[in-house]
Amino acid sequence: MYKPLLQYQLNGKVQTFSPNTSSNPPAYRIGEKVTLIHDPKNADDVRILSYWGVYLASNILLAFALPMLLIGGGYFLFKAGII
Repeated sequence: MYKPLLQYQLNGKVQTFSPNTSSNPPAYRIGEKVTLIHDPKNADDVRILSYWGVYLASNILLAFALPMLLIGGGYFLFKAGII
C-alpha cells in the first residue's frame, strides 16, 4: 500500500503531511501538486481537497441513515394511503 508524503509551506515554514489513507496503485505521482486545506486555528489539521478527503465521514453516516430514511418514509406513505 502506498501513502503519499506531502510537503507544504505555511507561514514560511516547510512542513510535511501524510494522510491516513493508503492505496494501491498510488493515488499520486512523485512531484504531483495537490491542493491542501487547513484549519487556521489548528495548523496540524490538514486535508487534501478532494471529494473523499472532505466528505468521507458524511458519506459513511449517510450510508447508515439511508435505509432507515427509506423505511421510515415508506411507513408514512403507507399510513397516508399513497402506497
